[in-house]
Amino acid sequence: GQRGFECPEERDYYPYWHPTQWKDIAVFVTDESWCDYYREHSQNTADRQYCLMTTTPSTTDKMIPIEEQECLQYNGKWVTEPAWNIDPPECAVHPRSRQNHLGNVGPVSADGLPETPYYDWTIPEIPADMDTATCVLRIRYNISTGDYDSMGGFVSTSTESTGDTVFGSANNCGEILTPPAPVNTPAPAPRNGRSSADSAAASAATPSPCSNVLKDHNRPLYNRPYVTVFDSKPQLSLAINTDQTGRTFQDRSHVFNITKRPSGVSSTASIWNVNVRGRRGNIVQCYPAVEYDFTPADLEVNMEDYIHFQWSGSDYNQAINPNNGEGWKYSDRHNLVQVDNMNYNVPVKYSEQKMFFADEDTAQLFALQNTQANLAVLGLRHNNTATQCGTFVSGQANEQNDPTNCGKLNAAPAKFNPGLMQVTQERGTYYFMNTRDNNFSNRAQKWSVTIGGISSAEAFGYVVLGVVTGFVLIAGALVVVVWRRDGKITKGGFVALFGGSKGRGGARRALTEGSDAPPPPPRRGKKKKKKNKKRNIRTRDVASMRNLNVLSKSSDSTLTSLSHSLPEN
Repeated sequence: GQRGFECPEERDYYPYWHPTQWKDIAVFVTDESWCDYYREHSQNTADRQYCLMTTTPSTTDKMIPIEEQECLQYNGKWVTEPAWNIDPPECAVHPRSRQNHLGNVGPVSADGLPETPYYDWTIPEIPADMDTATCVLRIRYNISTGDYDSMGGFVSTSTESTGDTVFGSANNCGEILTPPAPVNTPAPAPRNGRSSADSAAASAATPSPCSNVLKDHNRPLYNRPYVTVFDSKPQLSLAINTDQTGRTFQDRSHVFNITKRPSGVSSTASIWNVNVRGRRGNIVQCYPAVEYDFTPADLEVNMEDYIHFQWSGSDYNQAINPNNGEGWKYSDRHNLVQVDNMNYNVPVKYSEQKMFFADEDTAQLFALQNTQANLAVLGLRHNNTATQCGTFVSGQANEQNDPTNCGKLNAAPAKFNPGLMQVTQERGTYYFMNTRDNNFSNRAQKWSVTIGGISSAEAFGYVVLGVVTGFVLIAGALVVVVWRRDGKITKGGFVALFGGSKGRGGARRALTEGSDAPPPPPRRGKKKKKKNKKRNIRTRDVASMRNLNVLSKSSDSTLTSLSHSLPEN
C-alpha cells in the first residue's frame, strides 16, 4: 500500500544482506565497538549477493531462496552485486537525551541552550552532465532493549553459529491471546514444540524463554506477559510488544533536488540555506516535533556570501484539532518581515526599515509571498475573473479560511524559492518575524542575520592603502637620510635617490645642484676639523640609519596590523 521505499525486512535489519538502492551516510550507535562492523559490512564497501530466478521456484513456499546452495538447487543463478566502492559510512555515538523525551540533547550550544540532534552532511557532487539531480534521504532509528541479545545474530553466519541460535525460527513462541478472546477460539499451536503459557510451572529447572518464569533472569519472548515477581502473590502485567523491542521504530524519507551553482557564483563562495522546520499546531500538539521555526534561527554571514531562502508548506494538514494555527485550516505558510529586534512582535514600516532588501518590490515578495498574483491566477482559472484580495477584521466570519484573506497568506503558493541573495547590505544585525505564525506566548517564529566581514573591494582598498603607506614611510625615511647629510632637501636630492647620476661623485653633485647651499667640505683639511666633521657626519649617519630602521619597522607593523585586522572588521 503506502510503504514507499520501505521494505519491512530490510527496514528492520542493518546492514541488510540483499543489495539495495541505498548508499549509507552515517550510523549512530550507543556502543562504539560496533562501528568497525558497520563500516566493513556496509554496501558502500562490501559486495551483495542474491538469487536470480526467471521462473517461480518450486520451493515449498514458492519463495526465492536467499542462500546460494538452495538457489542453485532450484536452478537459480547466484549473482554478486558489486559494492558502491565509496567511503564507508561515518560512525559515531549518538548524543544522549533524557528518557521519554525525543527532543533536545546535549551537549549544549555555544549560548548554553540545548540543541536538537543534528548531523553535518557534505552533499555529494552531481554528475558533470546534469544540472539537477533528485535525491531521496532516508532517516531511520532503532530502539533496542537490553532484555534480549539483539546483536547476537551478527556474530557469525555459519549453520552452527550464534547467529542461527539467536535468529532461528525455533526461538519463536506461540501467540498469547489477549483477553477477552472470542468464545471457543482455540489456542495457537506452539512452534517447534514450544508453548507460551502464563501458567508455566514456577518450579521448572530451566525456564523456557516462552514462559513467564523469571527464574535465573529469564525474560519472556512473547507479548504482554503476566509474570510472577513474588511467590504466591498476584502476577504483574508487562506492557511489552516484542515487535518493537529490537527493530527499526521509525523510517522517514525525504525527497529534494541538488542543483549546480548558478553561473557567476564562485566555487569558493559560501551559500547559506535558510529553511523552515516544524509543523502546524501548538507546542503540545507538535511534540516531539517543534512548532514553526526558521533554521538556522540566528545566521552569521560575511559580506559577499550568498543566502538562499527556500521553504515549502503543506496544503494537507488535518482540518481538525490537534492542528491549531493561523490561516486556512489545511495549510501552513511563512513570510519574512522586518522587526526592530527579537523582543518585538509588530513589523517596521518599510520606509523606516534598516535596509536589508534591495528594494520595496523585494521586501513585498518576502512579506506577501506572491499572494496577490497567485490569487488572481486562481480566479482566472476557476471563474474567468482575476480575484482581488479582500478586507478583513479580526473575528470576521470565515476570516481564517477565506482564500481572499491575503493578510493570512491563504492564497500564497506552498513553495517559496526566490533564488540566491548576495550579501551586500551594511554590516550589522537584522531581525525578522513571520506575521502569520508568530503568536506571542504560544509560538515565536523569528529570524536574525548578522553581517560581518569585508567586501572584495574593501579588501583590495586595504591592500593598496597598506602598500602605499609602506612606500611613503620608506621614501620618507630615505629623504631624512638625505636631509641629514646635506642639511637641505633639494630637487636634486630626489634625482639622486630616484635615478640621478651614478657613482659617489655624481650623487654629491646632485645633492648640491640647484641649491643655494655650499657644497660639502672637501675631504682634505685640518686634521682636527676633519676629525670633527667625520665625527659629526658619522653621528648624523648613525642617527639617520636608526631613524630609517624605526620607520621601516613601523611600515612593516602597519601592514601586519592591516593583515591581522581584516578578519575582525
